[in-house]
Amino acid sequence: MKQISPFRILAAIIYLAAAAYLIAIYPMLPERIAVHYNAAGEPDGWGGKLTFTLLICGIFGAINVWLLFGVPAMFRLLPARWMNFPTRRQKEYWTATPQRLARVRGIAVDFMSVLMIPMNLLMLMIVQVTYQTNVPNPAMTIPFTPVMRTITALLLVVAVGGTVWMFLALRVPRDTEAENSAAT
Repeated sequence: MKQISPFRILAAIIYLAAAAYLIAIYPMLPERIAVHYNAAGEPDGWGGKLTFTLLICGIFGAINVWLLFGVPAMFRLLPARWMNFPTRRQKEYWTATPQRLARVRGIAVDFMSVLMIPMNLLMLMIVQVTYQTNVPNPAMTIPFTPVMRTITALLLVVAVGGTVWMFLALRVPRDTEAENSAAT
């Protein structure tokens, strides 16, 4: 039995927590709520609470299902010849054996799962901001701008850092390079 990545589990838990939190605060929200905010965190767009709830849960839910389950399934079914690598040598090395191919697929799936963690934190932040903006005397408030900037920076760091990590993880090992040069 394959072990599920802890990154996938954490991403799913954060999404489910954000969705549960939204469902829990739903009765407290007025029918018309602030649903969009400017850079200073001030409301500048309004909508219905049911529409907001369905859109937030639906959009983030669809992204989660695709990246946590659809992409891994796609990687399992994707023929090796369709995989894209930075160099031909990398492609030849990583697609040469089923074990190496499985490692490449695992790295790609882990990257998607790690990317979903800050995405789901963003959803949680959106739900919290909606709560504290639309409910009089909310039980909990957080500073909008610093937290949103932190989550956005985290998302950027994960995207860039994850890309660098994938490049480093998919390097052809040095002992293989020595074998190839000795063979020629």
